Amino acid sequence: MSNRLAVMRMGKIEQIGAPEDVYENPSTEFVAGFLGASNLLEGEVKQRDGAMTTVLLATGSTLAVPAERLNGQTTTVKVGVRPEKIRLERDTGESPSGWNSVSGTLLMATFVGVSHQFTIDGPGDRTLTVYAQNLGAESIPAPGQRVRLVWRPEHTFVVRPSAPLSEGEEAK
Repeated sequence: MSNRLAVMRMGKIEQIGAPEDVYENPSTEFVAGFLGASNLLEGEVKQRDGAMTTVLLATGSTLAVPAERLNGQTTTVKVGVRPEKIRLERDTGESPSGWNSVSGTLLMATFVGVSHQFTIDGPGDRTLTVYAQNLGAESIPAPGQRVRLVWRPEHTFVVRPSAPLSEGEEAK
């Protein structure tokens, strides 16, 4: 393993940095997807209040994002969170105070031994993924149930949308 890596797309560098930093703080949509699963939601920067920024999702709900994670974005953004950073709960209609959350419908729950992988029909018809450690004692929601995805605001990142590839181009 290296202590520094570069993610390239079409011969151009998208991001350079320590592996953990590039994974936790991707700068573009391409990097977020290249280094593992990411859940990305479209939104608009609405309010800046010191260290935190409020992003309004197209569905009307809001997310708190640390201001330093805006990556220079000022209006339309894509906010993301990694699947392993999310806690999955049954949707009671209440959002936990101080946490980011979105609701959806559980499409699939897959047992993978050490964990479960959940696929959720999320806001804006986005398919979202959650990885949850298999702790054995918890009841698992069934497909078709309403669920809430909950995560800490500091696990939220903002990426620059990637330009679409033109016909005949492939990401390398």
